[in-house]
Amino acid sequence: MTALLDLCTRLPEKIWYERDPKAHESAFLDGYFVVFEAGSLLILDKGYINFSIFVKLTQAKVKFITRGKTNLT
Repeated sequence: MTALLDLCTRLPEKIWYERDPKAHESAFLDGYFVVFEAGSLLILDKGYINFSIFVKLTQAKVKFITRGKTNLT
C-alpha cells in the first residue's frame, strides 16, 4: 500500500493497494504517471529509487526529490 499525500494539507490525494504482501514500493510508480502533470513536484522516499522511473519522470517534465541510499554510486 502506498499513498500520494498533499504536502500542504497532509491528506491523501490517491491511495494504491497491492494484494501481494511482498510487492516492492516501486511497483506503484507506473500509477503515478496518471496522476501527475508536467511541472508537478514529487518527493520520494529512498525506497523508491528506480532509475528507469527517474527517466520517465524527467521525460514527463515531473520534477522529483529523493534521498540517495548509502550504496548509491
